[in-house]
Formats: sequence, structure tokens, C-alpha cells
Amino acid sequence: MDDDGLAPGPFVARARSSRTAARPAEGPRLGWEGVHPEDVPLCLDADTFPFAMAASREDGHLVLRPVSVG
Repeated sequence: MDDDGLAPGPFVARARSSRTAARPAEGPRLGWEGVHPEDVPLCLDADTFPFAMAASREDGHLVLRPVSVG
């Protein structure tokens, strides 16, 4: 359970069963370059680390950087 009393379980379950989560497994699509099907379960693994990763585009590449969450 989070500091604000919210458990991530229901939100993770909803995201895992979403159409968007299934898309990387459907093969390459416009806007999904570089997204591997194994990325989805990794992204949905809640509370593994004490930081979040913020995504941004830099010089045409998707870049992840850690962001403190506390």
C-alpha cells in the first residue's frame, strides 16, 4: 500500500489487460519502434525500486531517466 492508502494492484491489473499493453506483442507499429513485448511486464512491476523512470525524446531517441518519488 502506498503512503496515500492506494494499493497498486487494481491499477496494474487494469493496465496489464489493456489493449495498449497487448500492442507490442502484435508486432512493429508506427510509434512503437523499439518497444519489445517483454518491456510490458517490466513496466508493470510496481514498487520494485524507490524511483520512477520518466521518458522523454532526445535527438529522436526515447530516453529514460530516474526520478525520485518521495
